[in-house]
Amino acid sequence: MHGHRTAHHPDPQHRPEAGLRRLPAQCRQRAGVPRRAGRGLHPPELTGPADELARLLQALTPVLGALETSGLVRALHVQDGEVELQLAVRADCGGAALADDAFHTLRKLLPDTDIYVLPAR
Repeated sequence: MHGHRTAHHPDPQHRPEAGLRRLPAQCRQRAGVPRRAGRGLHPPELTGPADELARLLQALTPVLGALETSGLVRALHVQDGEVELQLAVRADCGGAALADDAFHTLRKLLPDTDIYVLPAR
């Protein structure tokens, strides 16, 4: 069974935009994401094969922005048969749409992998 803990975005015209531009300022603050990406950010926790992480990070950049500077990703864990992406944005503050976009991006690359994309709580 494939894990998917996000809601489908109801707007068929929805197009992912990079990173923080998709989130209102009050949501960035509540989620713990600094107003200015890149300042005082902790780098995301990355575990798994380096080449696979690089491939996934490159694919996620159009959806989430540059992971080193956007502050939207807390962790990306890759292991045999499973990928878990933890976002720094709550579902009720734009995280659901970001999680859905990230899930579909990962699904295209990893059709036979359990994928979990988790917004912040």
